[in-house]
Amino acid sequence: MKRPIIIKRTIYSLLLILVMAGFDAIAQQLPEMTVRFANPRFDCETESYCVDVELQSDTQGLEVFGFNVRFFYDGSILQYLNTGNYQGGYTSPDDPLIFEGFAGSGPYYFAVNDPLKWYNGYVELTDPGAPPVVVSTTEWTLLFSVCFKVINPIYLGVTEFCPPLIWDLQKEIDAEYGEKIGFLPGDDGVSISIVVVFPDISEPTTEDVVQFNWEYGEYLAFPAGAPIPVICVDTTCGYVIPVANWAIFLAIGLMIMASVFIYRRRV
Repeated sequence: MKRPIIIKRTIYSLLLILVMAGFDAIAQQLPEMTVRFANPRFDCETESYCVDVELQSDTQGLEVFGFNVRFFYDGSILQYLNTGNYQGGYTSPDDPLIFEGFAGSGPYYFAVNDPLKWYNGYVELTDPGAPPVVVSTTEWTLLFSVCFKVINPIYLGVTEFCPPLIWDLQKEIDAEYGEKIGFLPGDDGVSISIVVVFPDISEPTTEDVVQFNWEYGEYLAFPAGAPIPVICVDTTCGYVIPVANWAIFLAIGLMIMASVFIYRRRV
């Protein structure tokens, strides 16, 4: 009489294993979206600094449905101004939330200065009638831009301005959640979903990031990384003669002076 019960339990166990294996397979098959900041530029008139937000996918034909945009920046250098340059039918329905960290959080978390600022915003597809923005698998696809005010005057008039912008996504997959998460407690970090059937059905993705003027350090240790000047812009707002060209200009100047001197001697 006990054998049927044992058989039933065995069947239930096998079904459970198959279901869990199916969930794991689905999770592993999620498309991957990678996001980066790119194309920094400085406007001399407004003293503003802007970067593009670009994406790349490992799967062809995908459109972003919603994008939780979360990143950190050094508030002693930059002040958030606005987002814009939205492509296709995308927009931000609400203004982002800008949070300031506790004293010492900048050096503690990311080896940057206080005040540490955390940008928490959302971009979504609101106009499906606009030309579709299909995320490329080989190039980088522009979605929108973010602009800041350069508030520290010591960074104006320099040839290499390289502020760090730190995407809110940890380096490794979190063992508890089985995916990469943000740096703060209860923080999902950067999250991107894709269109399945607009506007009712979307699908999650596996997210990855390319950090901007900042690099990861040791996993599960703080600071989680440190600034590294890689992508820089010029804030001098004028023509600067390269050092290598000074000899040419000096030679020309001496020739002009010599010509004037000879002309005066003849007169």
